[in-house]
Amino acid sequence: MSLTEIKVRQAHCKEKTCFLSDEDGLSLKIEPTGRKSWCYRYTDPQTKKRRRIQLGLYPDLSLKKARQVKDDFKDNNYCFEHDTVSNVITFRKVGEEWLQFKLKNAFNDSPRCGVLQLAERCLQQDIYPDLQDLPFQNIKRYDLVSVIKKIEGRQVKEPVKKACSYLNQIYDYAVAMGYCEFNIAHGLNKIAINSKIKKNYPYLKAEDISDFKKNLLKLDAHPIIKKALLFKLHTGVRGAELL
Repeated sequence: MSLTEIKVRQAHCKEKTCFLSDEDGLSLKIEPTGRKSWCYRYTDPQTKKRRRIQLGLYPDLSLKKARQVKDDFKDNNYCFEHDTVSNVITFRKVGEEWLQFKLKNAFNDSPRCGVLQLAERCLQQDIYPDLQDLPFQNIKRYDLVSVIKKIEGRQVKEPVKKACSYLNQIYDYAVAMGYCEFNIAHGLNKIAINSKIKKNYPYLKAEDISDFKKNLLKLDAHPIIKKALLFKLHTGVRGAELL
């Protein structure tokens, strides 16, 4: 059944991303954050594989306009007009430009290049799938939040931290280059959910040290363990430094 403007405007989902089908492969993608975008699913005439591309965001692109964009894309042999696309600076273009800038400043240093390989992997796997085709200037803060929450949904901590960091660096670069006026990725790490509560290490009060030493000497433990504890007690070194 074809969509209507009222259905599109009132559509929402609570838990996970869903799609509302319109006609001829056109669908409305709805995310739990409230973000809506138009997608078109078709068979690539060259590879014969099914593909899904994003046509634009709702309400910037109305239902009527989305259908027209889909028809134009189909009539143009499943290609966008080259002169139009070439003038649009997408998120992927800025992301790739940032990566090349970082590589040039790495001076072939192996550790730095290794870090940038991890950054490229994060972009390819976690960030580009949702943002790569969007015009850079049209991306909003909630688009970035949606990406972070999607990664966070996998119950992984480190990829969330890295994605926040890379997005912040990309937008710092974009501001410096004039692609945008403000860094909308600043402070993304503040929305990440902490996976554990920080706790202080156990400690002894000054008046308890005397009893601790007496009990330690009476303890039936390996002499090296007892000596190591006494050594830490008198020197204050960390466990990692003692090993």
